[in-house]
Amino acid sequence: MPEQALEIISNGGRPLEDDRRRSLEDRMGADFSDVRIHTGGKAAAAADVIDAKAFTCDTDIVVNAGEYGPESPVG
Repeated sequence: MPEQALEIISNGGRPLEDDRRRSLEDRMGADFSDVRIHTGGKAAAAADVIDAKAFTCDTDIVVNAGEYGPESPVG
């Protein structure tokens, strides 16, 4: 994975929204408390490096600009 992408993952991000996290945990029977969402300019740049709308690494989800829409079926 490119260094820029790894840098994004190692810094910041935010946890899943509580209601969304609980819903996923209930449906999948898994703990999502460690999941971090990365959005914004640096996250977009990291996704661009690998030409992706979004990518994951372990418990981190990095999302390109305009792609994060947790209320939509595709976002």
